Amino acid sequence: MAEWKNISSDKLDPTFAAIRSLFLDGTINKMYKLIDYNPTKVARLFSMSYKTYHEKLKQPWKFSSFHIMILARITGIDPEVINKIIQEEALTTLDKGIEAYKLKEQKFKELSVKKTVKKK
Repeated sequence: MAEWKNISSDKLDPTFAAIRSLFLDGTINKMYKLIDYNPTKVARLFSMSYKTYHEKLKQPWKFSSFHIMILARITGIDPEVINKIIQEEALTTLDKGIEAYKLKEQKFKELSVKKTVKKK
């Protein structure tokens, strides 16, 4: 893993210094919370439209590694701080999807058993 040198918060743009503080103190525990902190400026940083940025905040696992590194670099934090938040959100979504799949499969099996019983 690359050595990630922290940038002094004195050299940071005030917007990104504020975002840095929010990440480091745990206020940002879901990426969507970034929508309240100068979203147009962050979207421009990522070279994407506001709409695209907004959509990615709802599903943060769709951010590229490069976007994560850009945000980490400009805020002066380790990218793993951001990755951890995204992974936790992705895991929650995956668990919900897997649970829905299991319920669907269970209903399918129950329906198959009922059809088999009726044929006898």
